Amino acid sequence: MRYPRLIYPDRVFEPQDERSDDTELAKDLELKTLLDCMADGDALVRQVSRQLLLEMQTSRETIAYRNGVLSDCLAHPEMVRDLYSLAEEALGVGKRYPMGILSLSTAPSVLGNAVNLLGGLLPRMERLKGLAEEYGDHCASDGLGDFFAMILREFPKEHLDALRCHIDTLGTQAGFYISAGLGPGNVPTGHTLRLRMHRRRSRLERLLADFANRLLGRPPDSFTLHVHYRDEASNVALDEFKHRGLRSVANVLAQSGDALLGLFESLRRELSFYLGCMNLHRALSELDMPVAFPEPVGMRKPVLRARELYDPCLAITRGGEVVGNDLQADGKRLLVITGANQGGKTTFLRAIGLAGLMMQAGMFVAAKAFRASCSRRFHSHFRRREDPDMEAGKLEEELRRMNTIVENLEPESTVLLNESFAATNEREGSEIAEQVVTGLLEAGVRVVYVTHLHEFADGFYRLGCGDFLFLRAERRSDGRRTFRVVSGRPEETSFGRDLHDRIFSSPDGVN
Repeated sequence: MRYPRLIYPDRVFEPQDERSDDTELAKDLELKTLLDCMADGDALVRQVSRQLLLEMQTSRETIAYRNGVLSDCLAHPEMVRDLYSLAEEALGVGKRYPMGILSLSTAPSVLGNAVNLLGGLLPRMERLKGLAEEYGDHCASDGLGDFFAMILREFPKEHLDALRCHIDTLGTQAGFYISAGLGPGNVPTGHTLRLRMHRRRSRLERLLADFANRLLGRPPDSFTLHVHYRDEASNVALDEFKHRGLRSVANVLAQSGDALLGLFESLRRELSFYLGCMNLHRALSELDMPVAFPEPVGMRKPVLRARELYDPCLAITRGGEVVGNDLQADGKRLLVITGANQGGKTTFLRAIGLAGLMMQAGMFVAAKAFRASCSRRFHSHFRRREDPDMEAGKLEEELRRMNTIVENLEPESTVLLNESFAATNEREGSEIAEQVVTGLLEAGVRVVYVTHLHEFADGFYRLGCGDFLFLRAERRSDGRRTFRVVSGRPEETSFGRDLHDRIFSSPDGVN
């Protein structure tokens, strides 16, 4: 029996501890909002989804494999929920009859617990087989198709019927037949549990049979030795004889129960990710926000192209009404985003980061279309509030976080910078930003930078490099923000006066 492989095509998914170096990225991209929507109160869904989102899968084959499974899940949501609920029921049975603590228990107790466990799991296995028969021909993905085929192959009806017969036999008998032979020194050997072929006779029936045999001169049907309950030595020997006879059967049944529990546990764990994707898909669909399966490409060349790309966390928080943006940045190693305050620059930066994480997790993305090269890692460096304990100044704190990123940096990664190095004056901040960005580009890292440092942005713009792209938040002549990001040369102002006029204007509109 092989456990389901719905996350990886070649191995079973194993949960890991959360990576401490991913907490900054999760905070900057507001991943909590996305995970809360995916989890919908289920802790396992949240844990697995977080791990896979931050894993940064770079194998396009694995990404396509998950896309296929997710497509089947979205086409048959009731199937996923039935399987997930079934796995939870089975694990509930396992909690009532835990097998892990029985290694030091006696053979009869192990046997009794295993019989009870298998008796509880058998109806769930029959329901699982029924779901495999119902949906096996309707699933096009390798992951679900192979899993359902394995269930139908490994658990045919005759095997389940035989298992039920053995469970009934072992669970209802008041006693057992155990055979043994004599070894060297007349030591019993070869203890074997035998199937009782006839109904156990009552004491009265045995007495009548013995009387008839003596009356007719026939030998007794069997020789019976009764051990007195006060004969401790004989009772100990009898218990040892019984335990040796039951031990092999008890171990086999216990291992079978563990294997079936492992199957359901693995199924629940791997389905939890797809259940989270379904929850997110439903939430975005109810808000009339588009989603699409992305097209991942290799890491060698920078590729980034999107249509109606938006931040799903903002859509969830605001209940829709989020503006999407088009982007054509193929071949661009550096994206510099400038423009008006509160024009959607940070939201656009988060949308790029979240789309990358979702694509490489094997999910759909929040866009009408998305094509991008995979990144080995995503790193983020967003502006922080002042340290309340005053242990470090803002600039020092920013430089420390950037140093941590550099120490963990790998080529073909992506760094998202948001208002970095703005804690000092324009000239010094631009100088620091120039050195940091130049070093990142020379290390083979892609950079997306939202900044108000005009000296830095304009200096890179005047270099005229073909692999740099400059975008800015669109602002209309009357000061209104469209929340669109368009191509354009960096502007010297962030139009902070617009905010001043809006905030400090009088109720009748007169400043």
